[in-house]
Amino acid sequence: MFDAFSRLCRSPLCMMSAIAALTLLAGCKRPSAPIPELSSRPLYSRIFLQIDQAEAKTDPIERCLSYPSPPHLQWPEQLIHVLCADLYTPVMQAPDIKAMIDRKDWKGLHDRYSGYLERHYSGADPEKLLYRAFPLRSWNSLQEADKYTRKWVAAVPNDPFANTARGAVLVSSAWGARGNGFFRDIPDSHRRQMYKLALQATQHLRKAIVAEPKLLPAYSHLIDAYVLGGKQEWVQTALQAAIKQSPDTYYVRDGAVEYLKQKWGGRPRDMDALVDSSKRYIKRNPRLAMIGADQLIEAGDQASDQKKYKPALAYYREALALGPDQAALLSAAFVAPKLGYHVEKLIYLTQDIRFSKDPRDSLMQRALIWESDGDFERAMRDYQAAKKFYPADAEIDKRISAARKREKEFVRK
Repeated sequence: MFDAFSRLCRSPLCMMSAIAALTLLAGCKRPSAPIPELSSRPLYSRIFLQIDQAEAKTDPIERCLSYPSPPHLQWPEQLIHVLCADLYTPVMQAPDIKAMIDRKDWKGLHDRYSGYLERHYSGADPEKLLYRAFPLRSWNSLQEADKYTRKWVAAVPNDPFANTARGAVLVSSAWGARGNGFFRDIPDSHRRQMYKLALQATQHLRKAIVAEPKLLPAYSHLIDAYVLGGKQEWVQTALQAAIKQSPDTYYVRDGAVEYLKQKWGGRPRDMDALVDSSKRYIKRNPRLAMIGADQLIEAGDQASDQKKYKPALAYYREALALGPDQAALLSAAFVAPKLGYHVEKLIYLTQDIRFSKDPRDSLMQRALIWESDGDFERAMRDYQAAKKFYPADAEIDKRISAARKREKEFVRK
């Protein structure tokens, strides 16, 4: 997806001048403010030094807050604070859940989740914490998650939290059965398995919502289950039911908005209605400003698919003006170097590293940019950081070895 090493900028001069005089096409439908020049060496160096200083911090929230935001984007401080808290505030993970299930501490589990639910609605916890309390990534495998959630829901079949956890695992399994690519290319056997798992997930998630209508993660997973089960027309029903419980909810809206895009058969008027209804709650929940990014991203994707990279980047920049949307960051990072803006790509990758729980790919790409500019110290730090996420990834070892070899050659020259 991204440019190969051989096409990257290869000198500080190239890096400094790559995004000089960036302006959007006058004929773009949705122009945004031009990006200030970064060809000034002091500005260029200061931004990278701020990145170094942020990434040297060990506390994840402090590190997230310390990053410099892109110089051409004025993200509200309140938005950055809530997003960092969403991502990095500690919450119960799979090993904690596993231990309680092994002890058959069903009341303890229920009380723990009831506490998360109460604090969510009181505003004491960051919004995303309630969703992160139903983890998938921290299990050793999907098979382990399947085994333990089966045991949990079998012991307390009417518990809303057990049913939500079980539904989340079944939805993840349904996504696995679907695989990537176009729907038409899914083998019939995989499609049948996807429908079966989605139906099972739907049953558990509806049960959870009946028992506890305020449990927003259940709605979020239910929306996925409807799509995977071929019930796209039910997405709006689940979405509106969740909004009725929590009018300023961001994360249910954020999950549903993907299925309102035209590529999923969504209708533009539904997307417009969702964006408009979100605007009235932005003061209460600054995250909601980012809901409007999806329309711009979809327009950018259409332009990018047609290799119209200048208007595509204009749309992505405007989407990013609303906040650090991950899809917009990665799409902009893909398009920017096609127009020669390699520093801009580096800045977007840095923001993905800042706001991603699994930034392995962005670290690897950023390392290539550092490496191409002869900055092997920063490149090696990125490779080593990626290695921490995937210790057994042989590809990272190969890249580290190649970088060390290039560094020796660079020094000899």
